[in-house]
Amino acid sequence: MAGTPGQPRQHRHRPVHRRRNRQVDRTQDPHPLGEGRPRYPHRRDRRLEQADREITSRHIRHLGQVYGVAEHEIDELVRQLERPDGDSILVTHGDTVPGFASDYFADEQRASELDVYHGKYVFGLHQVASYVRSVRAEVDPELTEADLDRSEALRLDRQKCLARDNPLRLNVIYDEDVLRRNIGGAAVMREQIDRLIEESHRHRIEIIPRSAGAYPLMGQDFTIVRFDAQPGKTYAYTQHGESATYHIRARRAFYEKRFLQIRQRALSPEKSRDLLVTLRNDLWKQ
Repeated sequence: MAGTPGQPRQHRHRPVHRRRNRQVDRTQDPHPLGEGRPRYPHRRDRRLEQADREITSRHIRHLGQVYGVAEHEIDELVRQLERPDGDSILVTHGDTVPGFASDYFADEQRASELDVYHGKYVFGLHQVASYVRSVRAEVDPELTEADLDRSEALRLDRQKCLARDNPLRLNVIYDEDVLRRNIGGAAVMREQIDRLIEESHRHRIEIIPRSAGAYPLMGQDFTIVRFDAQPGKTYAYTQHGESATYHIRARRAFYEKRFLQIRQRALSPEKSRDLLVTLRNDLWKQ
């Protein structure tokens, strides 16, 4: 307020205690992204957190720095945002997808074709929910119901690539023992084989009968991932417990050759379907 002539100018000061109260409120107000943030969020930051605006990699880096997120974690978040739509499965199921398999799971969603050999379990893109839960529960008895729910949700989301506008082409070879191995009981196995019979009309499913004896890479599961638009990106994927290998060039060619050799031991798609029906009606009858 301006003073009268001859009097000193007076200034209005904000009470100090009000400012202190604001500072205390800020430090005591818990935030959904964690504690220990370097500074109080700007209004723009709150709009980002509440999804009121489109998120870009610049926004992710900004928020990561605001909340003290480790640099390598920020880089991973940016990588997931900037990669193609196939990586949405990593965002949705980031707490379930094992790190060593994340690239493969993402590539399943955008690949053109998969050549698969499985000698232990039914391939993930063919598994029904009851089979998923039974396998996970039997392999790791310490899993909770919540863990099983997450595994089931991940499997079902992975299978969306089979229903897209340009569906994934699947060529799957199973060892007969996969279909004879009791996972979850007769009801589960019957449901699972019904699913394989249904899928055999859409994709190429072949079975190596027990009568075929030994064959190359017996029991060593692998998948060859192909991209029509980028054939040079083709690779073979193998998983070993808690690790995985992505084979390129000569090693990829090795698996491509072995896949053809294994196929020579398998029944035709039509005879494989007949075997599925026989197993369902005889071995897994209720």
